[in-house]
Amino acid sequence: ALAFPDISFRLYIENQMKMFLPVSSDRERILNAYKNIYIQDLTHKTKQDFESFTISAILGGPSLYRKDRRHIQIFVNKRKINEYALLQAVDFGYTGFLPGGCFPLACIFININPDLVDFNIHPAKREVKFKNLNEIHKAIVKTIQNFLNSQLRRVESVTPREKQNI
Repeated sequence: ALAFPDISFRLYIENQMKMFLPVSSDRERILNAYKNIYIQDLTHKTKQDFESFTISAILGGPSLYRKDRRHIQIFVNKRKINEYALLQAVDFGYTGFLPGGCFPLACIFININPDLVDFNIHPAKREVKFKNLNEIHKAIVKTIQNFLNSQLRRVESVTPREKQNI
């Protein structure tokens, strides 16, 4: 459901609707799906275009973290994948912004030319082979660091009186 915010989803368990996700923006979809984890004021969207792919990310701010990597999710062309190198890229992007042993909340959506990625290396299509994995790794780190640095500059430019309201 996270990769398809333009489709509404309803989850029924024993004939009772447990979750309803209406059509929304990608950021709103994540906030609705994880109401008890993501906090609206601390969750932001960022997007960067690169030569052969685009990275769109919904990122938790530095004060929003967990003790495990469970809420770092990577999607490639709307498919959720498990790629350790890209999870590691998210960790690297947050280096210096989170306490030791803590991990960010992040959903990374990569839209890439299908010729540059092979989903046929795993029966469930959860693993992929990239022709430009190193380039994507660096781009994820750069996207996250640009976002975090812009957040830091925004807070530093706020007057002391305004900081009391943050």
